[in-house]
Amino acid sequence: MSITIAVINHKGGVGKTTTAVNLAAGLTRHGKRVLLVDLDPQGNATYGLGVDFVPGESPSISQILSDPETPLESVMLDTNEEKLKVVPADIRLAHTAVQLNSAVFRETRLSKALSAASDFDYIIIDAQPTLDLLPVNAIYAADRLLIPTELTGYALCGLSDLMSTMKVTKNGGDYDYRILLTKVTGHGEDRQFHAIKYLESFADRILKSRIRHNEAIPRSQIETEEVEPAPVILQKSYSRGAQDYRALVKEILELWPA
Repeated sequence: MSITIAVINHKGGVGKTTTAVNLAAGLTRHGKRVLLVDLDPQGNATYGLGVDFVPGESPSISQILSDPETPLESVMLDTNEEKLKVVPADIRLAHTAVQLNSAVFRETRLSKALSAASDFDYIIIDAQPTLDLLPVNAIYAADRLLIPTELTGYALCGLSDLMSTMKVTKNGGDYDYRILLTKVTGHGEDRQFHAIKYLESFADRILKSRIRHNEAIPRSQIETEEVEPAPVILQKSYSRGAQDYRALVKEILELWPA
């Protein structure tokens, strides 16, 4: 049975998409079959895997959410990793999100679609950093939530907003969620100390793994004539960023085995 993990935070710029693509790619290196669902109109997860996708033309997650009868397999794309497939997204998803406001069963469209993905060990959802129906669909569809956050005031506000959303979703049911600290540096100790104090109430939910600030991570996302964009865990495997994401993958496998 698949385990669905939504990588989510209402605050952008916290390493959400980077975490989603590296977790997905890293799990395949442990023999797991993984489906990555791009649920962000920016389509960064789609771009970051270097797949054969034409924005505005190729089938995408928009078709799945607009028409529940659309087969999930019809929008899946292969990647350079044999065991990793992606459901892509682009700016069309922003229009779809508006249409969902008047749709029936609007919160569970994604959950219904993913019920057909039983061939995968893990389904990773890269959720949009907003408060609309896209992240709500991700929460409904997920068995687990992975929440990347920086040790900054703005990011912690995003974490607080997400907790509020979680309370009113699924009729206030409990969630199995974990918090991942990202872009951790050795600077600004006072600021980070106060942020960590704020997180003390979530102490049992914070993962041991930390993603340190590392320039190899953004560089791995840049396409050149020689290199396609790819997760840092694959493209720059000896970097500090890759080491940190490998540690995260191992922790997730132990915490949420499939």
